[in-house]
Amino acid sequence: MIEKAIDIGEKADIILNFSYDWLPIWMTLNIKIPIAHIISMGSESFVISNLISKVYSKFPNNFAFHSKIQACDYPFIENPIVIGNGFNLGNYIFQDCKDGPLGWVGRVAPEKGLEDAAYVANALGEKLYVWGIVQDESYALKIEKLFSPGILEWKGFLETDKLQKELGTCRALLNTPKWNEAYGNVVVEALACGVPVVAYKRGGPSEIIQHGKTGYLVKPDDKESLLNYLKIINKIDRKKCREWVDSHASSSIFAGKVVSWLNTVVKEYKSQNFTK
Repeated sequence: MIEKAIDIGEKADIILNFSYDWLPIWMTLNIKIPIAHIISMGSESFVISNLISKVYSKFPNNFAFHSKIQACDYPFIENPIVIGNGFNLGNYIFQDCKDGPLGWVGRVAPEKGLEDAAYVANALGEKLYVWGIVQDESYALKIEKLFSPGILEWKGFLETDKLQKELGTCRALLNTPKWNEAYGNVVVEALACGVPVVAYKRGGPSEIIQHGKTGYLVKPDDKESLLNYLKIINKIDRKKCREWVDSHASSSIFAGKVVSWLNTVVKEYKSQNFTK
């Protein structure tokens, strides 16, 4: 893929890399075609973080991040370029369902913290609808054994159209990560459907959710606070949830940020005669 990108890049202004991968970042120092990188992860690899540091020292504008908190995982980034993310909002239908079930969306794996959301549902005596791929089956079985039978209702992985229809019926989404999410796509998807989110103040979601307006943020791993805020979730005006997404996370807004950033990189290369 990088060979193909370089071949096309000879006739283009810039190459845009979406992968969290060593090779395209390393190539930034070894070809004259500008390569810009949307970094999609926090600092999950010592090798890649060191390489980003090396390339950043020469080309600081070549890196963009989804959130400020994600960028903070890289302490050498001084003035991060933050572009958020974008969604085709025509794919998401607003639903005003204040009496619906509780929802949780994500890969079913330990770093996603599903057990904390299950704890809350169990304390309320309610089902928790779980959408997503069961990546770790032993982890999923372990959670099932911790709580009353029937608390978890496994909904599987659904394509956007069906997911948003089902997710939109929820009165709240629980977001309980055990690590720093770079952004929080499922949080935005829920808000786009009018679903308020109760989440740990950890990672990208803490920059998306407006506490008291589109949901609630609680201290990381504080399950009791999750429970308490769920009890007052209907104080949230669901229309405010959709309004935030319309104003901050549409595909057109995201595209504008990306194009503006890429133009900056291209101009810098031209001014320093890096390009052919």
